[in-house]
Formats: sequence, C-alpha cells, structure tokens
Amino acid sequence: MIAEKAYDVGYSAKLHFSTHDIVEQAPGWIGMISLILVSFRSRLTFWAPSNFRNSY
Repeated sequence: MIAEKAYDVGYSAKLHFSTHDIVEQAPGWIGMISLILVSFRSRLTFWAPSNFRNSY
C-alpha cells in the first residue's frame, strides 16, 4: 500500500514536471515558428509580380 502511494506520487510528479517543461518551452517554439513564417512570406512577396506587391 505504501509502495503504491509512492509510485502514484512519483508518477504524478513526473507528469507535472513534464507539463511544466512543455509550457515553459512553448513561447520559444511559437516565436521560432512565427519567425520562419514571416521570413518565408517575405521571400514570397519578394518574388511575386510587382502588381501583387503593391496591392498591400
């Protein structure tokens, strides 16, 4: 019974800290993805026809 409770507590702590790591790293991943998308979009507008660029 004590071993089962210890296992449950350890498992819960592992889940908590893994969730904490994901939440802590999420803003960095969002920023990286945004930077890549903006960079890719700027390359698309650079190679687009001039009338497409002036429509913005």
